[in-house]
Amino acid sequence: MEGIAPLDNILGGGLPIGLYTQFKGEYSAGKSFLASKCVAHAQTLGKTTAYLDLEKSFDPRWQNTIGVNLDELIVVSPDTGEEAFDCLMALVDAGTDLIVLDSLAAVLPLRDYDPKNEAPVMGSQARLITWGLKRVQQHNK
Repeated sequence: MEGIAPLDNILGGGLPIGLYTQFKGEYSAGKSFLASKCVAHAQTLGKTTAYLDLEKSFDPRWQNTIGVNLDELIVVSPDTGEEAFDCLMALVDAGTDLIVLDSLAAVLPLRDYDPKNEAPVMGSQARLITWGLKRVQQHNK
């Protein structure tokens, strides 16, 4: 999907359709802003869009200011990583064109929220993310 010239040049023609793209960068470098600009552009093309807000930082006023049509945006705030991937799969099944998962760093397994667990299990977040992304990838085949 083309529409943001510098990003299109870097990616060789825009975001790939049917695949996932991860924006990486330093804290507060503009990753969420860039993702929201992609949402705004996709909406101008008549695409269906969704925003999974795991960080619980979604600001409707800011989104509206940068061009996101809130009336055309599905916003979900899952509480756990498992819930996030369930929502993600439901959105994929519904044919949503562009889904933002903000952010992978906030994808925490349910067991990490359990006060009975004194310490998270090493690698549980990485395993959950790998499992969830494989689920999406296998679905798209």
